Amino acid sequence: MVRSTGKLTDMSNVGHRLEEGHCEKSRVLRLDGLSRTVETLMSADAYPALADLIGAWFHQDYDIEGETIPEIIAGFRAVTSSAERALVRADIERFVAEHPSDLEDAFESVFRPGVMPSAFSGSTRAFLDDINDALMTP
Repeated sequence: MVRSTGKLTDMSNVGHRLEEGHCEKSRVLRLDGLSRTVETLMSADAYPALADLIGAWFHQDYDIEGETIPEIIAGFRAVTSSAERALVRADIERFVAEHPSDLEDAFESVFRPGVMPSAFSGSTRAFLDDINDALMTP
């Protein structure tokens, strides 16, 4: 079991599920980064709301909630308050502002996501922008 922020996730069937034809999903998953280090967790503490979102909603089983960012964020919106969503948006804004020239590497280093942001949106910046946009959708 791997502990994602706020959630326990069973890793025993990842390879099996991918072999059964989850080709689209395998394009998005990052199977080499399943465990987080203490250093990564400490870095993610600077962006707690964004870290919680990434860890709990964009992991190897992301497709339980949806296949696209708008679908996944719709699930997130259904169980969070507007104040919680505002915290995520603030974390995104601050993270982007603090990493203008190394956003891709910083995102990987800080959040160690279980998915590849570029597979959703083309780049990490576009991924964060798409999440931000979906958070603002009524």
